[in-house]
Amino acid sequence: MSNKDGSYATIDQPFEFDKNAEDTDALFFDSDLDGDLDLYVCSGGKAFSKYDSNLEDRLYINTNNTFVKSTSPLPFPKRISSASVEAFDYDLDGEFRLIRRRKGITPQVYGEPSSGFLLKK
Repeated sequence: MSNKDGSYATIDQPFEFDKNAEDTDALFFDSDLDGDLDLYVCSGGKAFSKYDSNLEDRLYINTNNTFVKSTSPLPFPKRISSASVEAFDYDLDGEFRLIRRRKGITPQVYGEPSSGFLLKK
């Protein structure tokens, strides 16, 4: 994290617990609408089994400039190898939704078509 004097500080927690995941993308956005930026991290990779918890994307909530991993499960039907995440207002109502794109691979399966998911609050 950058400090006001231009230096940087290392933040290990709560990220240390997920160090075995392969992070493929990340997005800062205000998930809880409290005025600060929370962090969504995509996980991917073909080395993991489709059942491996290292494929679970993560949401870290910013509380007073301290990140806490969300304990609420993300509402996806199954684990996938995520490639990217983007926030956008698809219906122009002022609320941003997330679109999570899947990598062109499915762990341990060759040739299966890939898809994405829209996360709407």
